[in-house]
Amino acid sequence: MKETDRIREYFGRTLWRASAGRAYLVEERVGLLRSAVNLLATPTRGLSVCDVGCGTGHDLRTWRDAGVPGASLAGTELVPERAAAARAALPQADIRAVDGFDLPFATDTFDLCSASLVLSTIIQAEHRRRLLMEMARVTAPGGIVVVYDFVISKPWNREVRRITARSLQDAWRRPDRVLSAAPLLPALDAMSHLPRSVSRRLIPLLPRTHRVWLWRVPALSEQED
Repeated sequence: MKETDRIREYFGRTLWRASAGRAYLVEERVGLLRSAVNLLATPTRGLSVCDVGCGTGHDLRTWRDAGVPGASLAGTELVPERAAAARAALPQADIRAVDGFDLPFATDTFDLCSASLVLSTIIQAEHRRRLLMEMARVTAPGGIVVVYDFVISKPWNREVRRITARSLQDAWRRPDRVLSAAPLLPALDAMSHLPRSVSRRLIPLLPRTHRVWLWRVPALSEQED
């Protein structure tokens, strides 16, 4: 089976259970992605953003709500129904349904290019490398590439692979910045029944299951050096 077909089939039979803990993880992820703007000289309202594997457009909507113009947003999605939902939610954005790991955008187009929970669904290392290289290609000099993904193995789910700093370094280069993310989800769900004052003290003690890796694409002047 072709890798892209396998990924579509996986998402077609995967049910995401809504919970207080999962809502916390989504809010945290969005905050970490948006914190990448601090590494850019461009203000939020002047950004251009591409979200690879954008799903129904959740993260792109948060950028829009933060002030990024809809026409400066773009995304790719393997599942046609999700791409259609993203277009409906963001009619000004450039949402592309794709069938591979090449990105259908020009070189040096975006200030920020992100992929959340995307690389872990790609089993073949050469495809992960291809997608990461494409993210770097479409990001303008001085821009940021951001990856959010699992760092733990899931023995019960062989459709995903944990992402390691070494694999990312081998695929491209060492990330410029690494952030820990995602307190352990079952514990987060359990804490939702505790008083907020108690859970706030306990959450920082939980192990983190995800990371955010950030690369800054060298500016032209740095490339010349």
